[in-house]
Amino acid sequence: MKLTPIALALTAAFATSPASGADLVTLYRDARVADPVYQAARSQYQATSERLPQARSGYLPQIAATAGIFRNHAERDGAADRDYSTKTIAVTLSQPIFRLQNWIAISQAQNLVLQAEAISQAQNLVLQAEAILAASLQ
Repeated sequence: MKLTPIALALTAAFATSPASGADLVTLYRDARVADPVYQAARSQYQATSERLPQARSGYLPQIAATAGIFRNHAERDGAADRDYSTKTIAVTLSQPIFRLQNWIAISQAQNLVLQAEAISQAQNLVLQAEAILAASLQ
């Protein structure tokens, strides 16, 4: 049987003190904080869970505004020169009703979030099993 470094650390911790329910909980919490694989899985889950709001944002209204000022100078032979300014302002509001690519993006994001949750829960179970194994090896 091959033990991981976390299981060995938990075993060493149990060897120095008598086992109790509170010790097992403490060791489990410490292992969650110290295990880089668990932390990576948790971070990946948090990053992936942000994909769903990003995908849903494709159905939010979008607003765009532009403004411009142009200075015009016209010189004409035999007539007075003309100097004038042109000012423009535009505001555009658009609301998508149906976009197939947004529906696909939302569906893909939901699937990725479910997958990330499963990986995070599996990593959590591995830590629990290692903590129980370390406690039983004492």
